Amino acid sequence: MQQPDDSATREILLEAAISFLEERDEATLRISDICNRTNLSSSVIYSRFASRQGLIDAALVEIYRRVCRESLAQSRAWVQRTKTERSVVAVWKGVLSEETQRADALRRRALQMRVLATSLTRNALKGPIAVLRDDYFRELGELFDELVDEALLAAGLSGLQWAALLSALWMNDLVAGDTVSRDVVQWLEMAELVIGPPLS
Repeated sequence: MQQPDDSATREILLEAAISFLEERDEATLRISDICNRTNLSSSVIYSRFASRQGLIDAALVEIYRRVCRESLAQSRAWVQRTKTERSVVAVWKGVLSEETQRADALRRRALQMRVLATSLTRNALKGPIAVLRDDYFRELGELFDELVDEALLAAGLSGLQWAALLSALWMNDLVAGDTVSRDVVQWLEMAELVIGPPLS
């Protein structure tokens, strides 16, 4: 059987580790688990990642990268819907009512928060995660700047500030449920009284 090339081998190992970590805690991951999932030897793993921890760290960074990418894709769709419907409140209500989207968002956020929490105590993750997080919020801010520019969000906050605020509110909504959903909608409807012109 022909062995995959080095980059393909690394990708196979990374995918196996990611799959494992999306299902279970990293403390339970054993090199033998990855060997069994990939039909590759432990020496192949160590030659690519140096250690079990090196493999886990690389997988966590990639999980975070993917979560950010998925979240940005959803945010782009949300912004486009808002531009089309011309109402941030109506689109927000629509998003909150879509259970599949809520479940996907909760899964993404749970993974994102897990990696962020790990990065606080693991030096090898701090730098790469900080870069990804900063890039994510920069892009999110640029998306929300579009809504501010079109007066679909009040100009009292920058796109980046809106992104941070709505991201925090969305997370609270995912965790707490419908009561927060109603509070978020009311907050958006009343925001014009606090920071500027109407939202829609």
